[in-house]
Amino acid sequence: MDVLKLKHVPIFRDNHLEPAINEGLIELTIPDKPRSSNQKYRLTKKGKALKKELQKSSKKTKQRHVKENMTDYVTDYDEIGISELSSKLLSVLSGDMSRQDIMDSLGLKNAASFRDNYINPGLADELIATTIPDKPKSKDQKYRLTILGEKLKRLI
Repeated sequence: MDVLKLKHVPIFRDNHLEPAINEGLIELTIPDKPRSSNQKYRLTKKGKALKKELQKSSKKTKQRHVKENMTDYVTDYDEIGISELSSKLLSVLSGDMSRQDIMDSLGLKNAASFRDNYINPGLADELIATTIPDKPKSKDQKYRLTILGEKLKRLI
């Protein structure tokens, strides 16, 4: 919950934890008492495979995406490890989109702030890619999700 900057347990449970359980990525350690205060969660085989794949595909940002010394037992949904802003960017990005289209979708007006808080971290973390990599400042530049970005989008 801390990584996603969420404060409300029901929202965390409904939007993050239950979808991960339904996708078969994590499982309850006490299945017959899902609301137990002692409840913990662990990665399933599918979750471990995704974790391994994410580690391979993003070595330079490994620490942000997957905690380096993570055990199989987790009390939060820290495996994703992306910022709230990156999460918002992933949620609105669909196909190839211009800077203005993304800003409009996010309800943002300041281009410099958008670039510093959304685009640059998304590019650095390899969550998004440019459609014209040789001309980063082109007026025709658009952005799209990378394979890693698509996989993370499905988890959030």
